[in-house]
Amino acid sequence: MANPLSQGDKIINIILSKRNICTHSPAYNPEELLDLNTNQKIELIDQITSDAISGFINQLNDIVVLDNLQVRYDFSTQKLIFSKLSDTDVFVKNTIMNFGFLKELYETGLQSLNMKDYLSVITKSRTILEKTFITILQQYNVSFKDNGNISSYRGKVNKVLGMNPDGDNWNKKDTRLKDLRNVISGLNKIIDSIANFRDKNSDSHAGKQDPLPIKKAEAELVLNSAVTVSSYYLEINERHKSR
Repeated sequence: MANPLSQGDKIINIILSKRNICTHSPAYNPEELLDLNTNQKIELIDQITSDAISGFINQLNDIVVLDNLQVRYDFSTQKLIFSKLSDTDVFVKNTIMNFGFLKELYETGLQSLNMKDYLSVITKSRTILEKTFITILQQYNVSFKDNGNISSYRGKVNKVLGMNPDGDNWNKKDTRLKDLRNVISGLNKIIDSIANFRDKNSDSHAGKQDPLPIKKAEAELVLNSAVTVSSYYLEINERHKSR
């Protein structure tokens, strides 16, 4: 005899049931079914259900991707299937990065820090930077290869926001800003270091090599650095859009 459904499975099945989706979906209008034949009715209901489930899965992936997991829905068994992400997929794909979401990612990183999962903190720190750059590029419709090359993303973002050496945010004629420009230019080294640290030593590469020992202080420094850099770019982006 099959094991009974857990309480969580029961809730998921209710949420994703055709009856529940059609009852609450704004896309479902019973009156539209009156002039359809049976096959057309089934096709329309299946399409509404499929769209709703896809949206639900996307929202769920925005959460579980932070722990290197990805979820899909098996329509044949009506089950959620969780699997490990590949190395190039360890970032949040569907949610727009903003200050509120940055706070959520930071709190998630702190949870890993408190659990002494320091390698996971490195992964989450890179996720923060990567999603920040991708969000900005998407806002300006800048094309980029979805390959996890964070240095390439940064270069394109710097260009579109005027943060390259000849850009709007680098007034080289004003000598009073020399030290500030040096601080800002140091962000490139921070970003590259976090990206390289994660690529070589994070939990997403477990088993490939012996990771370097990471202590709490260093993990916390990496997380805070990623949040600071992300916040700075988001602020520059807001300033750029307001012009």
